[in-house]
Amino acid sequence: MSFAGYDNGNSNTLVWSTASELGNDYFTVEHSEDAVNWVRMENLDGAGNSSEVLGYEWTDQNVSPTFNYYRLSQTDFDGTIEYHGIVSIDNRPDDVPELIQTLNLLGEVVDDDYQGIRIEIFSDGSSRKIVTYK
Repeated sequence: MSFAGYDNGNSNTLVWSTASELGNDYFTVEHSEDAVNWVRMENLDGAGNSSEVLGYEWTDQNVSPTFNYYRLSQTDFDGTIEYHGIVSIDNRPDDVPELIQTLNLLGEVVDDDYQGIRIEIFSDGSSRKIVTYK
């Protein structure tokens, strides 16, 4: 399965695909501005059972001029929920501040390949959290 998103100017579009589905009732798209507190945006029907690649798409028409975070969960007919990562989309205006430093939760400087939670610090004093894992 893949899960990605992109900025359309005044909206954000999320796309994902499944290689197969077994008992898939629905997907839930959630939104956050801090990657900690989540709000359910939409439930989208799953295919139930499928053995072929299927693509899905959803557009957020009400984006904030900041970093917008999205996560996707999939719920089976039996109520089992599985989360499928977080996508961050930068909707800040074009006069974006410069990235000064990237730190882990221990305050150690890390690079873009760091797996886990990292915090990016920008020249205007803003920051954002990024979660990466394999």
